[in-house]
Amino acid sequence: MKQLTTTRSSVCSQRVWKLWGFRLRHSMLLFLIVVPPPSPDGVTLHQLVCDLIADILTEATDAAQRDLYNRQRAGRIAAQKQGVNLGRPSKKCSDKRFSKIRDLYESHQISAEESAQRLHVSVSTFYRWLRESREHD
Repeated sequence: MKQLTTTRSSVCSQRVWKLWGFRLRHSMLLFLIVVPPPSPDGVTLHQLVCDLIADILTEATDAAQRDLYNRQRAGRIAAQKQGVNLGRPSKKCSDKRFSKIRDLYESHQISAEESAQRLHVSVSTFYRWLRESREHD
């Protein structure tokens, strides 16, 4: 087979093959490699076909991605309705250490940052534990 020079059309077919080669059949690849002569305005039939195929395959992939996203979203919503907790479980606090540090924090002896450091958690986790403890009281 004749070696193709690096033109826009061969770069286009290389791009399509790189992106979509695993989906293309052997006959389609042979079709892309055949380079017809250029038209008077400089655009070849090969370039048009190559761009058309790239657009079609890109749109097909986009549609598949949208479909996958919608199915995953529907699954997450269904799981949440059934009471399944998604994501990382929240960190539980040890009541003894937390109650001592909470008393120090509420008496303004230590700050929220220092309270969080002593409990080895982030400040937002400390505030969440604080809010939850107040809800239970």
